Amino acid sequence: MFITVAIVEDEVRVRDQLTALFTEAPGFRFLGAYSSGEEALRKMPRQPPDVALMDINLGKMSRIECTFRLKRLLPTPADCHAHGL
Repeated sequence: MFITVAIVEDEVRVRDQLTALFTEAPGFRFLGAYSSGEEALRKMPRQPPDVALMDINLGKMSRIECTFRLKRLLPTPADCHAHGL
């Protein structure tokens, strides 16, 4: 069994590093990387992850607002975790 992971990160370099990490990590299945909270809200519900890693500062939408809105959209609650890389 795998833990499914999605990433919400606006910085390309960090997003690429996290994508590489979770693509290769045993026990994880990488579902996608999103460059903004708005993109995550549009696309993440199509393939909900077990865990969503989100940057603390997402630009237009805060991590708190994105998490709140995702929790309302996802059929099963994903754990949303902030990172400050």
